[in-house]
Parts: sequence; C-alpha cells; structure tokens
Amino acid sequence: MASTRVINCFSYKRLVAVSSLKNVYILSNFSINSNFRQNALYCTKKSIAKTDYVEHENKIQVGFADVVKENTKSIGYLGVIIGGIGITAFMFYMIFDELFSNKSPNSVYSKALDRCIKHPKVTDALGEPIKAYGEESRRGRRSHISHIIFEKDGVRHMRMKFYIQGIRKRATVNLEVQEDESGNYMYRYLYVLVDDILQTIIKIEDNREQKRSSSTEAELEWN
Repeated sequence: MASTRVINCFSYKRLVAVSSLKNVYILSNFSINSNFRQNALYCTKKSIAKTDYVEHENKIQVGFADVVKENTKSIGYLGVIIGGIGITAFMFYMIFDELFSNKSPNSVYSKALDRCIKHPKVTDALGEPIKAYGEESRRGRRSHISHIIFEKDGVRHMRMKFYIQGIRKRATVNLEVQEDESGNYMYRYLYVLVDDILQTIIKIEDNREQKRSSSTEAELEWN
C-alpha cells in the first residue's frame, strides 16, 4: 500500500513537471511568435513608409519637371508673340515711312509729278490731261517707280525716273534730290525729256550750275 502511494506520488510529480515544461514551451513559442510578428509588422510599416517617401519624392520631381516644362512653353510662346509684335511694328513703320514721310520715294514722286503737270511748257508739249506711270513690270503693270538712294561726300541723294503722257506725246521725268543742312530734300535737278524728234528738254529746276559756282567761289576764297 505504501509502495503504491509512493508510485502515485512520483507519477504526479512527473506529470506536473511535464505539464510545466509544456507550458514553458508554449509560452516561449508564443513569445517568439509575438516578437516575430511585431518585427515583421515593424519592417512592413517601415517598408511602406519608405515606399511612400520615395513615391512622394518622385511626385515632387515629376511636378517640378512639369512646372519647368510649362514655364519653358510659356516663355517660348511669349517670345513668339513679342517677335510677331516686333515684326508687325517694323512693317507698319516701313509702310508709314514709305507713304507719309517727306523723304520717302513716294513723297518725292508725288511732289515732282505735281510740279510737272502744273508746268505750262509740259502741258503745251504733251497735252492735257496728263497721267504718270513707272517702269513696266513682268506682269505688264506700270506701278514701279525707278529710284536709287546713295551718299556722296556724306550727303544723302536720291535719283528717280518715271514717265508721263498726255493726249499728244509722252515724256520721261528725271530728277535728283539731296539733303540740305536741315536734313530736308532739295532739287539738284528736275527736267522733262519729251519723246519727239528733237528730244526736247524742259528744265523745271536745275541747281547744278549753282552748286558748281558755289564750289568755285569757295575754292577761290580758300586760295
């Protein structure tokens, strides 16, 4: 009976020891699994945070690139607009200078024509009404007024030639103007060459002799 109790007591202690070991093993496994899960969760969160940061940086870089691209386009468009405005302004200036300036070829032509058609010798030789035209172009139009602008002794000159025609005859108008001390054009000569057998010349204004006389007088005074 005593031996049976000893055996039962020994078996109970052994069972308690085994149960304790099982509990320790279970607790150890639970602790290890918990730590592993915590570490895995931390690494996952860290990886997600790093990914979000990289994506945020990429978005910032892409956004900056888009801003630079849009600004470059805007600057390009602005340059095109400014260039177009400049070209348009230059064209308007050239048109204004050609049509309305006192020193433009068109202005010189208009004034010379007005003097020719009002000159009595010209109207007698050609007959009225008198019309004017320029050089004949390839298309058969006579709108181009032949002229040349040059400088001589630092003074700007313009030579011009155009044609006039009345009911009886036609003629060629030759003229040259030069700048005076005020910068305005004055006639050096203006004459009409009538298209007839005698090639009659009608002088409307001729200051070439006066110019030569002035030069000769200046040379004499200098000597």
